[in-house]
Amino acid sequence: MKNFSYFTAAILSLSLLFPSLVFGSSSDIGTSGASFLKLASGARAAAMAGAFSAVPNGGSDALYWNPSILSSVNRKEAAFMYSSYFEDISYSWASFALPSGDYGVFGAGFQYLSYGDFDEKDISGGDTSNEISP
Repeated sequence: MKNFSYFTAAILSLSLLFPSLVFGSSSDIGTSGASFLKLASGARAAAMAGAFSAVPNGGSDALYWNPSILSSVNRKEAAFMYSSYFEDISYSWASFALPSGDYGVFGAGFQYLSYGDFDEKDISGGDTSNEISP
């Protein structure tokens, strides 16, 4: 019985000092949406953990992070990236920059996030033997 009271006192102390450990949650859960938009685009930017907005020679990857850096592009540039995540989730990024003399630099970018395929369920939760792809 004595060990049980020490254990109870330790749990109570931890719950007062560190409530996030006891409840298993964070204070920022549910405060932002569309977190898929925070995926890094470009291999260099991903390697820098997204701190890419001030890189002076960002190339065509700068289209996503800071489009004003495209003014430093002086030749055609293209960048491609593919990331494979867990549970068949994949992310693709492509960008292209084309300098056009007196008119500046034109750029185009494309990003695609795929969640893979899901098994379709009917209203009672049974399998319908169809796969859907969001």
